[in-house]
Amino acid sequence: MSIPKEQPDRDGALPPDTRIADGGVALRREPFLFRRCLFPNLYTWFVFLAAMDVIFTTLILWIGGRELNWLADHVLQRYGVPGAVAVKFGAVILVVIICEFIGRLRHSTGRRLAEWSVAISTIPVALAFIQLLVTPRHKLIEGPPDPASIRVLAPLPRPGDRLPPGE
Repeated sequence: MSIPKEQPDRDGALPPDTRIADGGVALRREPFLFRRCLFPNLYTWFVFLAAMDVIFTTLILWIGGRELNWLADHVLQRYGVPGAVAVKFGAVILVVIICEFIGRLRHSTGRRLAEWSVAISTIPVALAFIQLLVTPRHKLIEGPPDPASIRVLAPLPRPGDRLPPGE
């Protein structure tokens, strides 16, 4: 990836809208949303790992597992999988913006932050992958129990109601 570089004029002066980054490279200042991203390969891996985390978490919940992250568990209980996806990718966007901001100030620090973000994101994905590998195959094939057999929020019997056999 190449960063747009400014050339000094004949007197050696840079235009007023430039700054000197790490390594003495002059960068042109543009509005934040219109700048090229600094670490696109790292961001691609980061988004991929976030998506894999959501997919693996959904599979684990589908076979009867539970979410270990208390914040994600709260979001899942309250808003379901779509809410968890929104929170996950909101966090991804926040991390990318922070990496870009830090990287504009100190390129090497921003790159290290993006690399650590990718490295840390591999941990839950790897653990979920291992959990899915060791899960008995019949659980993966059967999936969740039949929804008709689950009585969630069934009305309480009133006095005098006849109960079905076995209850």
